Amino acid sequence: MSDPLAIAAKPAPGAVAVTAGGTGAASSEPVAAVTPAAAAVSETAPVSLEIGTTIGATLIAAAQGGPVVGSRFELRFGAAALSPGESSLAGTIAEGAAGDTIVESAMGALALDRRLSLAPGTTIAFQLSGTSEPSHAELPPSLANGWQALDQVLEALDKSAPGVAQQLRAALQPATAPALAATLLFMAGALYSGKWPGEPVARALNAMGHERLKARLDGDLGGLRSLGKDGMTGDWRVLTLPLLMGASVEPLRLYLRRKGGAAVQDPAGQRFILEAELSRLGALQLDGLVRETRLDLVLRSHVALPRELREEAAALFRRASAAAGYHGDIVFATAPSFAVDPMTELRGHVAVQI
Repeated sequence: MSDPLAIAAKPAPGAVAVTAGGTGAASSEPVAAVTPAAAAVSETAPVSLEIGTTIGATLIAAAQGGPVVGSRFELRFGAAALSPGESSLAGTIAEGAAGDTIVESAMGALALDRRLSLAPGTTIAFQLSGTSEPSHAELPPSLANGWQALDQVLEALDKSAPGVAQQLRAALQPATAPALAATLLFMAGALYSGKWPGEPVARALNAMGHERLKARLDGDLGGLRSLGKDGMTGDWRVLTLPLLMGASVEPLRLYLRRKGGAAVQDPAGQRFILEAELSRLGALQLDGLVRETRLDLVLRSHVALPRELREEAAALFRRASAAAGYHGDIVFATAPSFAVDPMTELRGHVAVQI
């Protein structure tokens, strides 16, 4: 094991001292924190952070003109990070979802693969030891048309833990329209509270030696939870939910009005928007308004949908609404671009069709 490296970190109020050893391997265990009282650190002395490891990170929100969302970095925390240089950066620990460590930097927001028990507001220094921009398939699920890491998790579980794979597939593939609504509600609660996909999946992946795949999925999920709190999406909160369609997982984006946001809440009901990219039909956006027992939908697409498909969708809507105790109408519209598009600012300078 190499000797730990030390770097200086400027503490915010309530800063902490952290000590950890490592060999460079990723870990899901948090680095232990020491309170200021226990560490007896003076206000003028730098906080010592000894970790001796390199931590992977994913860019989940990009600064203008910087690397694109989904870019991967290796952050090296060590003495060299204190030397002036083009790749030396400072970052600030930001508040993230439970179990996630987010670093705000000049490049944007970085979700670390490894958790650090540092208080929000703590300033750290790091150096980039490796960078890579994502291919289309490697984009985060919030921007991509698929979910590569989750597809690979299902494939791995099919081979070595088929029972766990079957349970995971059942949760991602509802059989009926009412079940779809229940599935989305369940996923919104479980995924964004940090309880999904759960311990059985984590244990199975670790037992098969797929720690890197598990870390990649954890990174995806951490990025989605952070995006749900990101103010860059404006008045709309963005939730990305997995849905198994055929043999692959497709990300479904759910847009909800932020509570207390600048947008005026519609006093007549609750508005929501579902958006997905389908291989044959392209981008679809389902704009809904719920008012007591009435549900009205507008299904938007960039190109006109075939008449047979519109008729089938309208019949399905009426059956599903009646079964759930709702009534209402569905209309179809075409538009070259969608009026509600909270992901615009996060796409950076990469052309991504969503």
